[in-house]
Formats: sequence, C-alpha cells, structure tokens
Amino acid sequence: MVNGGLYVLGGRPAMGKTLLALNLMEEYMIKRKKKVLYISLEMCTENLIRRLSMSLAKVGFGKVQEGDEKSLSAMENAKEILCQCKYIINDNAGITVAEIEELLKSNHDYSDVDLMIIDNIHLL
Repeated sequence: MVNGGLYVLGGRPAMGKTLLALNLMEEYMIKRKKKVLYISLEMCTENLIRRLSMSLAKVGFGKVQEGDEKSLSAMENAKEILCQCKYIINDNAGITVAEIEELLKSNHDYSDVDLMIIDNIHLL
C-alpha cells in the first residue's frame, strides 16, 4: 500500500470484507507496528475486538462458544497482544465525513494515524 493512497473494497454481503479489513489492521498494528484507526459504521467495538482476538489466536467461533479452555486461553493471550498495539476503534454508526475530518484534525489521538479503515463506507 502506498502512503496517501485510497483503496476501496466492495463485495456482496457476507463475503469477508470486514474480515479482510481486520486482517489488514492486524498486519499494520502488529507486524508493522503502525497506528490504525478503524471506523466501523455497523459493528460495535466489542465484536471487532472479539474477531481480532480470534484471528490472532487462530481459533474459530465455535470453539469459543463451546468454552474450549485452550481456545479461551489463546484468546486471552491475543487480547494481551492487542493491548500493546496502537489502534483506535470508532464505532459511532452515525458519524459523518465532516466529523471524521474534524477528528483527524483536532484530536491528538487521531492525528498520527498510519492507516484508516472505514468499514461499510456506504453508510456514511
């Protein structure tokens, strides 16, 4: 990816767009040690963190639902890794383009972001 580039991913529902975005987020914040802003217009922060943790832990949703001890332990380890990463998840479903621009300009936490992902941009 090129600095300053704009990349748009589209697809039919349930084709893995959010999963791909989360994998990209994981790549940037864990392997590249970059700061990521993830704006979700549909999914809450808690669900996104759960999905990120499952991806990092390499465990499936079914194992977590079953309460598999090994999977739950791996999830806890993944959450510890996430706690050390630089990222912001904004799950304000009603956010506008102007509000995003204002956050990037005026809020110090948002100003030094290396990658911004807007999930479900069509809802803006």
